Amino acid sequence: KKNQDIKVLLLSATPINTKLADIKNQFKLFVKGDNKGFRESLGVPSLDKLFKDADKQFLDWVIREDENVDHLISRLGDNFIRLTDAMVVSRTRDLIKIDGLDFPKNNGSINQYCTPRNIGEINSFDALEAALPDVLAGYKPSIYAISSSVRVNAIEDARIQDRFLIKMMYILMIKRFESSWKSFQITVSRILAHHENALDKSKRYKENREEEVGRFQVDLETVLDEEEREDEEEFTLGKREIKLSDIDALGNLDYFIEDLELDVSKLKDLMKNLSILEEQVKSETGDQSKDNKLEALIKIIREKQSSTRNNSNRKLIIFTTFKDTAIYLFDELKKRGFGQMAVVTGDKSLVSGEQLPYSDFEPVLERFAPFTKLFMEKEWIDFVPNEELSDWENFQVWKNYIANHKPSLQEKIQRPIDILIATDCLSEGQNLQDADLVINYDIHWNPVRIVQRFGRIDRIGSPNMQDGVSAVNFWPTEDINIYLNLQERVEIRIAAMKLAGAEVPKGFNEKIGEKATSEQAKEHQKAKMLRQMTEKIEEVEGDLKNFSFADLSMENFRQELFQLLQSKKRELEAIPHGVFTGFKANPDLFHQSIPQGMVALMGYPSKPAGVTDYHYKELHLMYLDQDKKVVFKNPKEILAVLQSQKGEARSLPKGLEAGDEKVLKHYSDTLLAWLDLQAGREVENSMDDILAGDLGFDKKEKDLEGDQAFLDEKYQAQNFDLICWFAVQN
Repeated sequence: KKNQDIKVLLLSATPINTKLADIKNQFKLFVKGDNKGFRESLGVPSLDKLFKDADKQFLDWVIREDENVDHLISRLGDNFIRLTDAMVVSRTRDLIKIDGLDFPKNNGSINQYCTPRNIGEINSFDALEAALPDVLAGYKPSIYAISSSVRVNAIEDARIQDRFLIKMMYILMIKRFESSWKSFQITVSRILAHHENALDKSKRYKENREEEVGRFQVDLETVLDEEEREDEEEFTLGKREIKLSDIDALGNLDYFIEDLELDVSKLKDLMKNLSILEEQVKSETGDQSKDNKLEALIKIIREKQSSTRNNSNRKLIIFTTFKDTAIYLFDELKKRGFGQMAVVTGDKSLVSGEQLPYSDFEPVLERFAPFTKLFMEKEWIDFVPNEELSDWENFQVWKNYIANHKPSLQEKIQRPIDILIATDCLSEGQNLQDADLVINYDIHWNPVRIVQRFGRIDRIGSPNMQDGVSAVNFWPTEDINIYLNLQERVEIRIAAMKLAGAEVPKGFNEKIGEKATSEQAKEHQKAKMLRQMTEKIEEVEGDLKNFSFADLSMENFRQELFQLLQSKKRELEAIPHGVFTGFKANPDLFHQSIPQGMVALMGYPSKPAGVTDYHYKELHLMYLDQDKKVVFKNPKEILAVLQSQKGEARSLPKGLEAGDEKVLKHYSDTLLAWLDLQAGREVENSMDDILAGDLGFDKKEKDLEGDQAFLDEKYQAQNFDLICWFAVQN
């Protein structure tokens, strides 16, 4: 409904997931999905083409180990940066600190290396790889049921979908194994049950050839928890019925049964090994355990409980990807005497010493983080804080107020929770800064989640400013490359997989090829982030090698300019208009040399005579060298160069200060050359739109001619104002 009072603010901690097109979809909301919605306002002819080109640059950059974010920015054009800067408001920690707000000290991460042990004969990732089922035939029946000669749209091809699904299942088993032996055992038992069911039905069908037993379901809901299905929804195909008669008709039934038998045999061996450890752990009660990872966790908790850091703060959060692991840890810690403990998953919450589960976890969080959840987040009309006291000191006074006026809340405060075990249902949007320690019991397959988990306690308003906040990361092996290489070897196994009597389809069309490239880039990015996490979590957000939303905005330049204007306002206002200026460039951190030439800001359309309050429709910042060639592709790069040179003394080329006509003409000609170049670039963009199919076939010639005429008229010298410029010398 039309209503001028409605305003929408989109907030996201992770707007970029795996590709730049993630942002494009958000931008399209503002123009109701119109691909050309920013053509008039920001000069972007086609959103789809702009992001398609940017994505290619992004994917190419990700796989280059020797390149940092500045290299990526240099690949992105003026249109892309101008659009994102206009649309993005990014508030990084450094910018927030300028406003006088502060975060607790980040003490970094302690790394715990715990390769799962004592699981029968499986005591390493190499042993796990050998023990995994060879085919997982029960999850890819379509490869046996659909002839390789059948040509289907690749996106709808069940054979291709099943290959992606198998990859996900193998990675799932690796991640479960890394998380806990219990989680791995539960998943293996589910996969075994599915394959035994498929094998039983296949054998019965072969014996009887009866239609009623000629179907079985591929149902991943029996393997994945609800939270996991949300994470892997692009691979999770739901329930699909497969006809064994179709497999039989292709002559593949015996091959299918043979592969199922191989899988069942290996899955049973896995269960046998896991049962050995299960029996050992079941009888344990003390701090020592055959589960070496659990034993390491118990030691960390004991040390935390005896620490005097942050006024003897006992509160910590244990994050795990899987609900099965969370419940296992809760039961084992409770059995070993730990109290004041709770577990929160997507569907229920449990508190030690209480029988009934909580369907809503908010009451649990209020008992775990009363300072944040009760005192800071709620309004207390009858309680007036003392402005001379800190928030934490007022909290102590508030507790006395609660004791006298709010008996129901007093009960919560008197029954605190100090150990909170949670899945990633709590990794976003929760203020839990009462705690000063986050333990990542496993590493999520999306490393951004690790940053989000730590963000629950590394927040403004933390009461733990005295000694700061910390994290403990549990790694499955001391050499992270061994772990990453295991995932790669699993993918190679899938790619090389050959099925007797059934040919793997080769119909990977362009879209599937793009998906594979995107997957490869995503894995490179994850590996890069995981390696960095072994040093410090915050570096994943701010390191030069990692790309973030803030890199698409020029907000940091604006903030620095704002600070300068605040401190030197009178001095700057006293500078008369028309003063020539420049500097001698020193090579900065990222540019081995800074070319001699000029930096200029141009405004379009030119300001009408007599108008004082005027806003330019377009602003173009460019850097031209002595040969009148554009040096940098976008304004962010140019501003970074200027920022690096801000301490240099004012210096002008010979003759410029005196107004030498020959020198001035050189710079004037340079500007005119840019106008010609810009017109040609815009025409090229228009032609690219046509070739990309963004314009209708019947409009091609007309639109191109119209664009050419418009640009010829637009890029005339009198249509632009020269707002300011610098002469750059070597």
